[in-house]
Amino acid sequence: MTSSATGAVAESPHVAPVAAPSVTGRAGSRVAWLDLARVAAVVLVVLFHVSIGHYYGLEHADRLLVPWWDRVNQILTVVRMPLLFAISGLLAAGKIRRGFRGGRAAESAVTNYYLYAVWLGVYGLLILISGSTPVPFQVETAGQWLRQLYAPNTPLWYLFALSVYLLAFTALRRVPAVLVLSALFVFHLASTQMYTLESPLWTRALTFAFYFGLGVYGGEVVRFVARTPIVVAACAGGAYLLYQRIGMTKLMSLQPPAVTDAAVTVALYLLAGLAAVGVTALVCRAAPYRWLAEVLGRRTLGIYVLHIPLITVLDLAGRGPLAPVTALVGADRVVDRFYPLLATAVVVLACIAIEMAARRTGFEMLFSLPGPARARIEDIRAHLQARGAAPRPAARRFRANGRGFRANGRACRSRPARAA
Repeated sequence: MTSSATGAVAESPHVAPVAAPSVTGRAGSRVAWLDLARVAAVVLVVLFHVSIGHYYGLEHADRLLVPWWDRVNQILTVVRMPLLFAISGLLAAGKIRRGFRGGRAAESAVTNYYLYAVWLGVYGLLILISGSTPVPFQVETAGQWLRQLYAPNTPLWYLFALSVYLLAFTALRRVPAVLVLSALFVFHLASTQMYTLESPLWTRALTFAFYFGLGVYGGEVVRFVARTPIVVAACAGGAYLLYQRIGMTKLMSLQPPAVTDAAVTVALYLLAGLAAVGVTALVCRAAPYRWLAEVLGRRTLGIYVLHIPLITVLDLAGRGPLAPVTALVGADRVVDRFYPLLATAVVVLACIAIEMAARRTGFEMLFSLPGPARARIEDIRAHLQARGAAPRPAARRFRANGRGFRANGRACRSRPARAA
């Protein structure tokens, strides 16, 4: 995403000017296939929330279309959030490696939580405005809303998780990658045994930390896949075989999976994510897709934070001013079949338009940390960096025989010891 709210700050992807996809990922540049992969993941999130927060509740011309779209969204589960977190980790890797003093990991973490709190307030305001009318992702009491500040249970949990991940991975940056990933894999398996799909959304942060870690430490592997089509095909084939092995029934089960099934699911998500990255790298060889990556790649933050409020407005309008439009879903099978895609496109375009208008009219604080707070964090970072670089005073060095010592560069001697 484009602000310091994500791992993409200062290391955002660059739109490659040549036909082959760029795989350098240099700081300060943009890589088209990374942008497009992130855009794809965020749009899939919007499609999922449009479906469960609006479309499923409408009257339908064909009742079989709801389970059909539900299955589509279930299949897309294997790439949606794992891909988003892996790309976020890859883009955050540079600031994590540079640490709290040399990089901007702390600023990014604070920005993520700031945006989380701001948009949690927007969500709460929408709930108050809606009154007794049910809205998607309802928070019923003020106490439930306040608990969201430390235990998220709305789609904003992604921002909360990024904030925690940036701090944790930066603190662990000197620990060997194999140890961190091994611990996260075990932690992932344990979390699948403790929590299910019905658990609060904050529990997802425990599960997806592994994929963020794969992005942080596996950037070279991702870039290798992006430039090697035969590996992309192998990853896609492997993901298909694993999907056939585990099946959607187990993936969407409300019961904790067997440990072996949980491990197979990790492999499925990993291969599917690599295949998705490879596909975006391949299509970015065409100029129209590079243009799409350039246009949308800078807007994924706005899309993510705005899409739930807009889906809420769309759902409320569907019972009022837009009732004739939603009535078509119940009257025409073609409209019914393609409505989720149409609604997703409308929400995405509206998110982009609102973000652009907000930034131009002085409401940039809705999408980035205010300047004074950012400057304060930078002052603290510079102070810590200066302290770390300052020379240490000469230490006192004592002789082993205890008869004399040297302190601050000046020799001080007692009477020489007698010879034995």
